[in-house]
Amino acid sequence: MRPSDCPHVRKMESLDGPHMRRSNCLVSTCFKPYGFVVGAFAQQALQGKSLTVYGDGQQTRDFVHVSDNVRLAIAAAESEAANGRIINIGTGQETRILDLAEQLAALTKSQRSQSQPSSVFKPKRVVEIQRRCADTSLMESVLQDTCKKRLEDQLPAVLHWYQDTTEAVVG
Repeated sequence: MRPSDCPHVRKMESLDGPHMRRSNCLVSTCFKPYGFVVGAFAQQALQGKSLTVYGDGQQTRDFVHVSDNVRLAIAAAESEAANGRIINIGTGQETRILDLAEQLAALTKSQRSQSQPSSVFKPKRVVEIQRRCADTSLMESVLQDTCKKRLEDQLPAVLHWYQDTTEAVVG
């Protein structure tokens, strides 16, 4: 059975986590160049580059740590009350892409030269979702649970993972 044929597959929002590769995409509408902006920004920041922001950076995403996503997807698959229902897994919190860039740039400030801007802006992409934020009301009421990990608390671990992975590949 393909995952898309399974009645228990639930819509998953943007995933981030220290052991996710940025090319991994579990959502059919996720476009590889922008699907994992956390990973793209982390790699740029660790290389001492300015972070590439497409458009004005006002686009929003609902970032979910992979452990929360898996835990809640399993809970939904095991729940009789969730059977036949579409349950959005997310935090319900919008994060602007520009805010994400600023957080990662601040965490890796020593990697960049003083004169280098933290972000560079490029034209908005043709295929760009302006706003993505999960309505988590059904998840909260049916599963009686929420996402536990906050994006800002997980960013240092994400950076550490990308740094270790890059060193292992290069070294």
